Amino acid sequence: MPEFSIDVKTRLPRAHYKHLLAIAEANDSTVGELIAELVRRGITPKKGAKRILTAAQTDQVKEFAALHYSDAEIGRRLKVSANTIYRYRHELDLPSSRDEIRLTNRNEVAA
Repeated sequence: MPEFSIDVKTRLPRAHYKHLLAIAEANDSTVGELIAELVRRGITPKKGAKRILTAAQTDQVKEFAALHYSDAEIGRRLKVSANTIYRYRHELDLPSSRDEIRLTNRNEVAA
């Protein structure tokens, strides 16, 4: 199948561009290369796909976790799901509110 080079100009919301830029930088790439690859693969966002947080959002997760905010509250503030926050807390070795509830329940049962 022949390949063609097509220059495309598009407008993206600032938040979408920043998200794409964070992904591109994390993969030592550019937003243009990332979009070209997405188009080449014909990828569309799939339900249940893992959300990637930006470096600033990751820092906010750490700050809110230190203040003992729940996963749901952090998710509301960052506009992501509580499950995403839970996953990031585990990746960052931060205790989650779910872990604290489990420990409390275990201690109550043992007492």
